[in-house]
Amino acid sequence: MSSHEIVGIDVAARKLVVIGERLALAEYENTAAGRSKLVNALSRSPQPVRVVLEATGMYFLDLACELAAAGIAVMVVNTIRSTRRCCANTAGGWISCRGNRRGTSCLGFVR
Repeated sequence: MSSHEIVGIDVAARKLVVIGERLALAEYENTAAGRSKLVNALSRSPQPVRVVLEATGMYFLDLACELAAAGIAVMVVNTIRSTRRCCANTAGGWISCRGNRRGTSCLGFVR
């Protein structure tokens, strides 16, 4: 385990599915009230929290801003773009993210 609580959030139009290293699977509504409950729950963690948001549309934006405003580190990953880059078929065969000099499509942790 790390010195941080790593939390993954699958973001959809109406719900947020959350799981962490020490956090049980939970669902929150993707509304102002639901996001507020989630941010409050993460803010109570005894360890610093780092959140990775999976987002393929713009539904992550409000949550990302609210987490950053609360001082919680946030990374947004677009799985469609990162998968395409991770699974690139080249003349020399398939390459992984490690073999891809351009990396995956994500933003580093922001606070």
